[in-house]
Amino acid sequence: ASLTKIMTAYTAINNVQNIKTKVTITEDDISNLEGFTVVGLEVGDVVTIEDLLYATLLESGADSSKALANHIAGSEEEFVKMMDQEADNLFLRNTNFEDSFGGHDYNIATGREICFLLVKALKNETFKEIFQSTYHTMSNGRRVVNYTRSIATFHGLDDTLLTGNKPGYTEVAGLLLASTATING
Repeated sequence: ASLTKIMTAYTAINNVQNIKTKVTITEDDISNLEGFTVVGLEVGDVVTIEDLLYATLLESGADSSKALANHIAGSEEEFVKMMDQEADNLFLRNTNFEDSFGGHDYNIATGREICFLLVKALKNETFKEIFQSTYHTMSNGRRVVNYTRSIATFHGLDDTLLTGNKPGYTEVAGLLLASTATING
């Protein structure tokens, strides 16, 4: 499900020269995403790769994930090959990707491999900064927000323990969460 976007962001960061690079959103970036979470990108919006990374990790935007794929690899299909190559490089033998946003039933991984991927991704300062953020204002003025802390507070949990998180959900996979916390130091 949306935990796919951890690999999307990790792959994007590892394959882009400058996250401040501006891209113009195309019809292909936002098409065929009915039923998926989107951040509301529109054709012609000019945003940075960095904006797309924040939108992908904080608000789980399928449109931002697809835009990253298209603008870094030329197509989502080519980007998925890059994601699978990153998985192979990390020896994630039970992980497979079919798209960049977690919509395909054959995006699969074990909990252990997602954990390993997250630990590896957090060694990258750019990924870590985004993963640990609560909000970001994009170049097009759109604000993206991660609501997991608010949900934790609503359920009576101490949200100050969370140091970063990426939630997800599909009917097949159910509720998912990859997170980090600091407890007693």
